[in-house]
Amino acid sequence: LVLEDMLTEVVFVCLLQMCSLEEELRLLLAALPQTGFDPCVQYFTSLALRENSQTIAAQKGGLWCFGGNGLPYCESLSAVPADTVELFCLQALVQHSKIPTHCDKIESHGGLQLLQKLYQLRKDSAKIQRSIIHIIGNMALDERLHSSICHAGWVSVLAEVMKSQRIMDSSHAARALANLDRETVHEKYPDGVYLLHPQCRSSQPIKADVLFVHGLLGAAFKTWRQQDIEQSADEKELDVEDEYSECWPKVWRLS
Repeated sequence: LVLEDMLTEVVFVCLLQMCSLEEELRLLLAALPQTGFDPCVQYFTSLALRENSQTIAAQKGGLWCFGGNGLPYCESLSAVPADTVELFCLQALVQHSKIPTHCDKIESHGGLQLLQKLYQLRKDSAKIQRSIIHIIGNMALDERLHSSICHAGWVSVLAEVMKSQRIMDSSHAARALANLDRETVHEKYPDGVYLLHPQCRSSQPIKADVLFVHGLLGAAFKTWRQQDIEQSADEKELDVEDEYSECWPKVWRLS
């Protein structure tokens, strides 16, 4: 049985070396358990496994909706962009990363290295990079995986992303780093919980926790927008965009 597992790993690695990133993601998904979790996740995982950019392009109309995020079909017969398929696979991996035993599988099948490679190649796609950081943050909940996450080079990446001006990006990175930090942070931040302040290590004692809880139709990075940023020409001339807040609790100052 041990020999069989070793041969399976060798075959898996050899296949990865011959595949595109899209195919590598699908191979990783195929290596994860396909039962025992939400039926909706099962459906979209199986769809991602059997479809590729060419076969998807041949389908017409409709809307892919995954966890509240719509991924539109390409309604022409031209090929769907590779990053669209990659994002679809990453959305499935986000759901898998919420299950501890699946995180073990992602790590053992080289998922951390694959995600690092994809992250570096897709610097032009904030959605792809954000989904990858989301996955790392979920995997960081398991202390057994901390060494692997560090060795795959994610700490320096997360530290850089945490400096981003985009609230969603910096909050995902801060959550992942907090889950990795077992020296000064005792709490763990599960999926859907984000640390707004302080995001860096601090020697100052925390006197109270302030929690912001959105409603059923809200979202962590939607509910506390200042407002939609559509402005008239006169407003744009006044540079009011500079005063716009994507998440007012983060910039909130107690008087």
